[in-house]
Amino acid sequence: MILILGLAVAGCMGASPAANVAETAPAPEGGNQSQPREQRPADQPGHAYGGLNETIRLGDLTIKPLEVIEDSRCPVDVDCVWSGRLVMRAEISGVDGPATLSSIEPFVLPGGGRLVLASVWPENYRQSSGPRAPYRFGFRRD
Repeated sequence: MILILGLAVAGCMGASPAANVAETAPAPEGGNQSQPREQRPADQPGHAYGGLNETIRLGDLTIKPLEVIEDSRCPVDVDCVWSGRLVMRAEISGVDGPATLSSIEPFVLPGGGRLVLASVWPENYRQSSGPRAPYRFGFRRD
């Protein structure tokens, strides 16, 4: 029991400064802190990218992310026991009604195949100053 409690507490402790590899950019004029750069990963072949309420084309499939229901992803500047997940509602062509997509489990498409929420940015940070950049998503079909 004590071991489990110790692991749970250790999983939420901050990373050492050397482990914090988030890029930083200077604060806007008049600011006194550095801010994480909110950049998306490089485009990957076979992936399609977009944001909330945008129609994203992936081959013959269209995806329209409607809302983020949960974002419990582990901040990049924290060592976590569980990586967390992002859950969203989205319209997907060929699917009746909004579908629920998760970053940890592919969505099974009618007629075969799977839709994978392959990337989400911006990353989460334990300490954030200023407004968060809008969500952007990368999808692929397996």
